Amino acid sequence: MVYRKCYRYSSTLHDCSSCRLRAGFLHSGTCYYDSENCSSSLFLASNGLCYENRTTLTTAAACSSMRGESFYNESNNWCYFSTGACSSAHYVNCQCYTHRSDIYLAESCRNFDGYYINGRCYYNSSHCPGTYHSINGQCYFLSNSWYSPSTCLNIGGYYAHPSSPDARGICYYNRFDCGGYVLDGLQCFVSRLTDSSRATCRNIGGVYGYVYIRNDYVTAGSDLYPSKTYHCLYNTFNCSW
Repeated sequence: MVYRKCYRYSSTLHDCSSCRLRAGFLHSGTCYYDSENCSSSLFLASNGLCYENRTTLTTAAACSSMRGESFYNESNNWCYFSTGACSSAHYVNCQCYTHRSDIYLAESCRNFDGYYINGRCYYNSSHCPGTYHSINGQCYFLSNSWYSPSTCLNIGGYYAHPSSPDARGICYYNRFDCGGYVLDGLQCFVSRLTDSSRATCRNIGGVYGYVYIRNDYVTAGSDLYPSKTYHCLYNTFNCSW
C-alpha cells in the first residue's frame, strides 16, 4: 500500500517516464503498478519496460541514437524508445532535456541539474554553478589541497598538479567517499595487509596504522602497543627491495 492505495507490483527499474507508461506511481525510486502488461498502444520489451515506439534497426548504436532512453533487443533487432511530450528534445524522467552526452560523470551531471541514466547525462545547460569548480571537463562541488593524488583518485576526484615545486596540488571532488580504508581522516587507501610488519609495509609503499573504528585508521607512532591492532594500508603492492 502506497498513499492509501494498493498496487499488485513494484519495481526499481523504472524512472518517472516508464512508470507513467504503466499507469503507475513512482515513490522513492520504486514504481508501483497494477498490470505486468502494457496497454494496447505500447510495446513491452524484454527488459520489462513499456515503450511508445518500436522499430527494426541493425545495431545497438543506431538504437541508442534515438531521442530519449531506448532499449535494443539483439535477438530480433527491435529498438524500443519513447519520445514523450518533447517535440525535438529528449524525454527522460518525465522531463524534456535539450542535450544528451556520455562524457559527463554522474555527479557532474547532477551538479548542473542534469539527469544521469545508463551512462548518459541529459541536461539543458552544462554550466557549472558559481560555487562549484569546472575543471577537466567536469563539474565538482569541493576542492582540497591536503589530499594526495592517490587519495583524490580513490574518492573519484580529479587532481590538478601544482605549477611549481613550492605549491600544493588541488583535489577536486564531490564528496569524500572512500570505499576502502581512511587514514587520519585525510587519506584513502584501497587495500590493506593484516599480517604485515612495519618494515614490510614501508617497503611496499604503504602506511602503518592502527584501527580506530571499523575501516578508520590512525597513523602508528614510533611506539607500538599490544592493545592496538595494526595493519598496513596501501594502494599498489610495490615491493622496492
